[in-house]
Amino acid sequence: MKSLEAIESWESRRARLSHDELKNELSPAVSKLCRVLEEQVYDPDFIEWFRVSCPPRIKRLGDELMSMVKSAPESLSPRQFFDSAPLSSCDRKTKQWLPAAIHDLWMASAGVQSRLAATAEHVNKLHAALVRLETTFQAESVSRQHAAALELQRALADLSCEVSNVRELLPYRR
Repeated sequence: MKSLEAIESWESRRARLSHDELKNELSPAVSKLCRVLEEQVYDPDFIEWFRVSCPPRIKRLGDELMSMVKSAPESLSPRQFFDSAPLSSCDRKTKQWLPAAIHDLWMASAGVQSRLAATAEHVNKLHAALVRLETTFQAESVSRQHAAALELQRALADLSCEVSNVRELLPYRR
């Protein structure tokens, strides 16, 4: 079933970003950065490693999530089910109006636009927090770096919740 494969692919990508990148890689790195800046953990090389390694990964994550936000209305639309049996056997007249009606109903009932707008807003907050942290690394005090790291940590946590909630847009439930 081709339509189901497209939806599964989108969901698999979302789950990978949520679980692997956000929860298992970036969140622990930012948490450790906070602990190093608080001097709770001694790791003299960590801040430099973080400065080099994490910002590009965070930017890529944000870019990929924004790409997913833009593709969600088409990638997840239940109108795709009309490309596969049994709905593919609907007569031509029905296919002229029903897939679009189903799509519009799904968009409205699932709150697709508002959910995607919220996700995009969280990605923008993440990018802004990252810029602030990168700026503080230039010449700011450790306390300002710590405050910026905490802001990035909150932005990652909020984005992680939002990316998990995007799963509600799926036109079926597992």
